[in-house]
This record gives sequence, C-alpha cells and structure tokens, in this order.
Amino acid sequence: MTQIDYHSIPQALPFKSQRAGMIVFGIIFCLIGLVLFLAALFVPMALITSTAMNWRQIVPLEIIYILSALFFLWLGIDNFRTRRWVRPVCIVGGALSLVIGLFATISSAVQWRMMREIMQDSAGGSGATPGLWIGILVGGGMVLSFYLVLPGLIWWFYRRESVRETVWHFDPSPSWTDGLPLSVLTAAFVTLGFAFTEVFIITRASLPFFTVRLIGTSAVIVTLLMILFNLLAAVLLVKRLELGWWLALIVPAIHLISQNVARHTLGLRAEYGMEELTRAQRDIISASPLQTPFALTVILIMFLVAWFAFLAYVRPRLKGADHTGLAGLPPRE
Repeated sequence: MTQIDYHSIPQALPFKSQRAGMIVFGIIFCLIGLVLFLAALFVPMALITSTAMNWRQIVPLEIIYILSALFFLWLGIDNFRTRRWVRPVCIVGGALSLVIGLFATISSAVQWRMMREIMQDSAGGSGATPGLWIGILVGGGMVLSFYLVLPGLIWWFYRRESVRETVWHFDPSPSWTDGLPLSVLTAAFVTLGFAFTEVFIITRASLPFFTVRLIGTSAVIVTLLMILFNLLAAVLLVKRLELGWWLALIVPAIHLISQNVARHTLGLRAEYGMEELTRAQRDIISASPLQTPFALTVILIMFLVAWFAFLAYVRPRLKGADHTGLAGLPPRE
C-alpha cells in the first residue's frame, strides 16, 4: 500500500491570499519605472531641441526621473516578492497621490481658461484647433487615470486586511516599517516631496527669499540646505525622533512664507521663474484669479494650517512604538 505523506500536502491558508493582486500592481509599478527611465533618456533632448531650456535646467528633471524610476522598479520587484514594507508605502503613496490629484483636478477646472489660452499661444495663437482639443482630452484622461483612478485603486487594495495578512505570512522577517504609524510615514513622505520640489530651484541659481533675491552661490547654498534639512526630517521621522518633527514644522514653513513675502516685494514673475515664458503667457498667468498675491497668500495660509494641524496629530504618535511579535499581525493603523 502506498504511504501518503500528509505533511507534504499544501495546507490552505487561513486567509485569502492577495499575492496575485500584488503581482498585478508590481507589473504596473515596473512599467511606470521603465517609462520614467525612457523619459530620462529622451525627454531632455526633446526639450532642448524644441524649447529654450538648457542642460542646467534639465539636470534636476533627469535626477527626479531616474530616482523615481528606481523607486518604482524597486517597489514593483518587492511586490513580486511579497515584502512587508510595500503595503504601508503603497497606502501612503496612494493616499497622497489621490489628494494631490483631487487638488490638481480642481485647480485645473478653475484655471481652465488660463491653461487653454497658454496652449493656444504656444501653438502660435491659432485658436482652438482639433489637435489642441485632442491634446487636452488625452492629457485630461492621463491626469484622471494616474492622479485619481490608479491612486484610488492602490489605496483601496493595500488597505485590505487580507493584504496585511498576506505580506506578514510570506515575509516574516523584520521590516523598517514595523511599528511605524501611517501618519508618521505620511509626514516623512511629504517632507521628502518638499525636498524634491526644491531641486528645481538650484538650476536657476536664483531664490526669492523674503525681501531679497539671492543670486548665484548664495541661492544654491540656501536651497541645498533646505533640501538637506527636509531629507533629514524625513529620515528622522521614520526613526520616530522628535527632531525630525521640528524640522518638518520649521523648514517648509520658512521656505513657503519667504516665497509668499517675495511675491509682494519682488513681484509674481520673480517668484515663479517665468522668464522662459513669452510675455503673452506671463500676462495670461498674472491675470488668473488664483495667481494674484492675495489668492496665493490665502492658499498658503490654508496649506500651513492644514500642515501644522496634521503635524500636531502626528507628534503624539512619534513615541511609544507598538512592536508585535513576528508571528502575529500588527495592530490596526
């Protein structure tokens, strides 16, 4: 009689495995990474040949393309490997992308007339041609897909309890996200975003700072310091150190407030670095109701109030990390 080794028979998991879904999203993340790599290769040359941009202005775009491509490829590969860290990162990334997408959609709708006039001016002032409308529709569809639909799906999928159980079952080893509240991770991601946006300032070597305009080396040094402090804040927040919280509170506030003061003292054009635009395009932007100094000040105040309130919510969660045994599941966020 044949002996059956019942221990060799795969046992049914006590939860619904989501590995297939993670593989699908891993493929999507890898495709995004490959597209970003291709953009890093071809977009700079296209911009230099078709616009007045030079290599000094292209470098930060290249840096962001390459770093973003590496991140998405890493995220996609570790989705294939069912690594534990990808779940909280995807939850936070999806939520932040969804919020940014909502604000971008609302802003685009409010400033629709301004955007249309700028595109018409770029096309030689030929009016609303069929090609222009096709470009608007395709661009709008891409924005809705990548800023609303995809982030929403990512947030919804990785928030599921079965995904949590899947990653903890297939990846029992410790992860850098263990015991890290989602709110703290969100604060770290936002400060990292501040650092990325400041990369573009370096290439202009011009920084409106309160009532003066820093030029050359001084502008580069101040911008590099803000980038480094934001990066340090992100790292310290992940390590749950209070110094990171204070840096996240102070550094972005100084930068944003100094820019707002510069709007009033140096003028809108100086603050936005719109020298590459035509005179007609600058006039179109200046005429927008959301681009007036008063409107931008109101938007800044609203953003800072929301940011400070969020940091006040995050601060108590920096202390008292709740680590659980590797055999169990972490508490709900």
